[in-house]
Amino acid sequence: MNEPRKSPLSGLRFDVIRTFVFSLIPVFFALGVQLIGFVLMAKYLGPAAFGELTVIISIAAIAIELTGLGAGDLMIRAVARRPEAFSGYFGNAAVLGAATGLVAIALSIGVASILVPSVALGTIVIVISSEVIVGRISAFGEQVAISHSSVVRASVYRSVAALARLFFVAVAIFGMRHFSLDTWSWFACANAAAVSSVILFDVVRLYGRPTLWLAWKELLDGSYFALNQIARASQSNLDRLFLAQTASPAVIGNYGAAARLVQVGIVPMQIITRMYYPKFFVFSEKGPAAVRAYALRSAIPMLAVSILSAGAISSGAIFIPWLLGQGYADSINATIALAWTLPLVGIQYPAADALTVLSFQGLRTAIYLTSVLCSSALLAIAAYFGGVGTIIAAVYLANAVFVVLLWAMMFSRTRARE
Repeated sequence: MNEPRKSPLSGLRFDVIRTFVFSLIPVFFALGVQLIGFVLMAKYLGPAAFGELTVIISIAAIAIELTGLGAGDLMIRAVARRPEAFSGYFGNAAVLGAATGLVAIALSIGVASILVPSVALGTIVIVISSEVIVGRISAFGEQVAISHSSVVRASVYRSVAALARLFFVAVAIFGMRHFSLDTWSWFACANAAAVSSVILFDVVRLYGRPTLWLAWKELLDGSYFALNQIARASQSNLDRLFLAQTASPAVIGNYGAAARLVQVGIVPMQIITRMYYPKFFVFSEKGPAAVRAYALRSAIPMLAVSILSAGAISSGAIFIPWLLGQGYADSINATIALAWTLPLVGIQYPAADALTVLSFQGLRTAIYLTSVLCSSALLAIAAYFGGVGTIIAAVYLANAVFVVLLWAMMFSRTRARE
């Protein structure tokens, strides 16, 4: 008598829930620390200076994804299948990170000097360099942990980065007579040096030293990964950059505060992605149908977590003036409106990851770039003809179109390969 056929997804639920719960402990700690740091920065800088910092950090966020040309994603793909390959891919990330990081920083400084001419060039140079370095190394540390199936350690790295940043923010605010964006730039530099050193030391201690080499044959794949991440970072930050061309720093500061709070809600979704993403490569060995089923399965917790995150952020929005000051009262409505874009963002991940593991990275990249171009056009029109409300409407429309494109392509490509 034939035994009932078991789904390749059976047996995952308890492990996934347990890992998610244990991962939440350091992540919620990191979130709490990040929120305290954010509140202090926004409150003591004021809406105008915080708006200038928001623009600079948004530019740096895109530069972080350009740095390394997707070497971290290449490492996850390789190490998930062959753990012994870590040393070489660590070296590849080091070489590409150094080479592309200089270019990314230089381009970012040029853009920032145009968008926020009121900020001293020296301050722009220091802040952007610091943000790109610490952002890239922190992300790489998390990718290393993920590639070794250590989701909790990846969350610990995030906690360390958040705690260090809070420490330097507190010292800068309460230890200096006058706190300004210029003052913060030097403390941002110290933070980047401290966090980068700690994470790199721990990575080498646990997983080994890098073997310097360049994965020439995988540069194209890495570029696809990088373009995807650049596109995603652009989607999250272009609204502030377009708004900077027409709005005052105070308006940008209010909108930036709202956007920053909403980005906190993305963190729980990133935990889900960390747990599911390496397993996509395992299911790719079972064929397109298994990958499609796994994408649908992972979409359920992703959607649930994103809805919970949106609800929590919306409920807490009324406390913004109390936390940041009355100058940020206009952030309340923007926060509530932006929070409900989270389900649209979260549901993108499973379909995009399915395309990647089935070697449709080029298609995924084309979709991302098309989405960014459309988003840019919508945001430019919204910024020119409207205000914050029009910008938010453009963000909703761009994300909705992106969701439809990703899932439609994922279903069509997986069925075509069966």
